[in-house]
Amino acid sequence: MGVVSKIVVVCSDAYRSSISKCLDTLPDLNFMYIDVEEHVDIPEDALAVVISSLNYEENISFYSQLNLNDHIPVICISELGEDEVIKLLSKGIDFHLEPFQISRLPVLINKFRKFHEHSDFHYMNHLPYVIVAVDRFHQLKYMNKLATTYFGHFSNLKKVDWFEHYIDHDNGITEDSFFEFLISPVNEFHLDFPIIDINKESVDMQWRILKIENDAVLFCATVCSVDESSLERIHDQEILLDQSTDAVFVCENNGTIIYMNHTVSLLYGFDPHELKGRTIDVLCPSSDYDVFGEIHERALKSREWIGEMRQVDVNGDEFIVCSRWSVMNESGHLLITNTDMTDMKVYEDHFLRTQRLESIGTLAGGVAHDLNNVLSPIIMASFMLQMKVTDKKSQKLLKTIEESAERGSEIIKQILAFAKGDDNQLGVVQPKHILRETFKIISSTFPKTVEIISDIPKGLWTIQADAVQIQQIILNLCLNAKDAINSDGKINIHAENIIIDKNFSQLHPDAEVGPYLKLSVVDNGHGILPDHKDKIFQAFFTTKEYGQGTGLGLSTVMTIIKRHHGFVLVDSHAGLGTNFQVFIPALPENYSVENNDMLSLFDVRKHEECILLIDESEELLELTTELLEAYGYRCMQSTNAAEAIGTYVQYQDEIDLVLTNLHMSDMNGASILRAIRKINDKALLIASGHDYTKEVGELFNAALKRPYTARKLLQTINDCLEVNYNEEEALSAN
Repeated sequence: MGVVSKIVVVCSDAYRSSISKCLDTLPDLNFMYIDVEEHVDIPEDALAVVISSLNYEENISFYSQLNLNDHIPVICISELGEDEVIKLLSKGIDFHLEPFQISRLPVLINKFRKFHEHSDFHYMNHLPYVIVAVDRFHQLKYMNKLATTYFGHFSNLKKVDWFEHYIDHDNGITEDSFFEFLISPVNEFHLDFPIIDINKESVDMQWRILKIENDAVLFCATVCSVDESSLERIHDQEILLDQSTDAVFVCENNGTIIYMNHTVSLLYGFDPHELKGRTIDVLCPSSDYDVFGEIHERALKSREWIGEMRQVDVNGDEFIVCSRWSVMNESGHLLITNTDMTDMKVYEDHFLRTQRLESIGTLAGGVAHDLNNVLSPIIMASFMLQMKVTDKKSQKLLKTIEESAERGSEIIKQILAFAKGDDNQLGVVQPKHILRETFKIISSTFPKTVEIISDIPKGLWTIQADAVQIQQIILNLCLNAKDAINSDGKINIHAENIIIDKNFSQLHPDAEVGPYLKLSVVDNGHGILPDHKDKIFQAFFTTKEYGQGTGLGLSTVMTIIKRHHGFVLVDSHAGLGTNFQVFIPALPENYSVENNDMLSLFDVRKHEECILLIDESEELLELTTELLEAYGYRCMQSTNAAEAIGTYVQYQDEIDLVLTNLHMSDMNGASILRAIRKINDKALLIASGHDYTKEVGELFNAALKRPYTARKLLQTINDCLEVNYNEEEALSAN
């Protein structure tokens, strides 16, 4: 609201100079000097009127020609006798000062200003309502600035019967009904009746009592448009606002809610009548009142504010909204639009978790590379020592070392599969081995109070699968079951062969007719709520408390099952437990799993081929050289890329095969492979490492994933050379 700062001065020339000099001490006020001719309209926002003349009659003449509202004080400065001063004050002039008292004028005006800034008159002059005060004789005692636009200047209406002249009697309003309205309890009664404005036109208004004091009634009105198109437009706007997914409020400048759309009820749970008339801060947590107050002040000052804030619903539950505040008009009415940010915050948290998982994946890749370099010599050395020692006890210990190192290798693969989503390596897999291994893991890691039952029958069909990922399915389902049961619950792991027929496949679109391996994980936990069944496989969906789960376990299960062209069924009832049934396509019964664990020495070629070994690990080079030489191969070694390429250029006619590490520090293995391919596009190349791109994969003949066993190394070299010899023999025959 603006602050009234205007002083009207009506004086004769005799006093103008001294009054002006005195008022110059109030530089923040505006002054109007008026020469009186006939009638003078005093502005409604005037703080005070100063009149000054040499004699009583001229002062009275000045005053009688002023059209001013009763609430504007009048000060007279004149040298008069006591009787004349009394007459002057009885005519309506509020204060009298002698010329020698003129220095008190600024003090008096400052008092008016303080009073005015805190008075109801000042407040009501800036409200968007028609406000009038009428006494019991229907005579007007006060009206605000907006009322003058309908009824004219206040000074012209002091003696007018307001009811008689300005109420539209054609609409059925009688003096009795108007009088009943006047004596009704404050704020408990309103009346719709039209008035006749200064243009003799009827204007619909809705009236409400504000205050009854000193035989006068103060009441206000809002103008009701009779324009049908305007009513229709307002109705359409309300419909549009109700369609908005945002909660929309209109508030007075003090925060009192005067309108809200339908979404407010949906978002906050309050009925409209519960919020209207209350301040908007009722929707913020009590701990945020101070912050909310600062936001309110900032919005009024800058006319807009946008940011996030906490809100509470009808149950006291907190949630986050993006709130936009804007000032609608000069009266400071606020338009507030709140967008629910709950889902967005959840997705944001999930995104950050995903980013962390990606970082873990990158870290896991580096750790896996280092661990592979550690495990490779252990696996190789333990195998070679088994060939050299004859003591059965020592051989058994060495075998244990080799198997433990290989188990560490499998763990590394699982870490990469979890963290980076490695491409699945499909092969013919016997599921009973996976099930038994998984049973050992969960039996040793789950609480002893959880009973784990394993039912793995003989004769399970093999499947075309990635063994690590199948184990991941079972582990994730078992972890999910553990979280769902009490400390003394049960988990049952079961597998069986089934044939899916046409009828079953028609009921389940993902199923196809044929043989399947069915894996079941059953628990007796709290079960899954019906509303959650359709969401449990969605990424990031979790019913656990914040920070207790990522919501990725079952999503990962579904992803792996689809990669293996399978499907999953869920049977769950709240309070009775859950049964996850995973179906993986099985292979015909005549498929068998090849066992290459024991490689006969006589299966390896012994042509004394020359192999160039490239690796930064001198220990691994020495072990590999010793192993290959034991099987009749000749070896050359290089510990850096430049040396390796130079060696190949010099001895390319002797070198039959190159085995290189893909992760060299001075030049990556891919660059080494390209360089050798340029020298000899017929070269036999084997790459070792833990990952590579498709483009790099086209550069070599075979690959060894680290850490590899001695058997795997010998078999790969043997197969690669065998294929090459067969091709050469075929060319020779032609």
